[in-house]
Amino acid sequence: MRKLSIEVPHSLKPQEAQQRITALVDYWHRQYGFQRAWVDNACQLNGSFMGIQLEAEIHILDNKVSGSANDPGLLLRGPAHKYLSKKMAEYLNPNKSIEEIIRQDT
Repeated sequence: MRKLSIEVPHSLKPQEAQQRITALVDYWHRQYGFQRAWVDNACQLNGSFMGIQLEAEIHILDNKVSGSANDPGLLLRGPAHKYLSKKMAEYLNPNKSIEEIIRQDT
């Protein structure tokens, strides 16, 4: 099965990057009902969006966050990649506090 892959660089300390990605994953849980399971610096996500079953993994590394998910298909591949890259970059932006980002998403 084809995978959609994303890498977003960051300049945060690993703990802060994990806190921010945890906040993003929690947002997806609240908004879309995605189930999440953390093991160390990796998160498994499972859920359904627009009728498409999605399974994804996010790994928090020292200088980037990488993710992969099952490919949603030709029509949704571009929009999905754009949304995920934008959302991850937004949450990893060192110029905004995590509180500000969360407030913006509510």
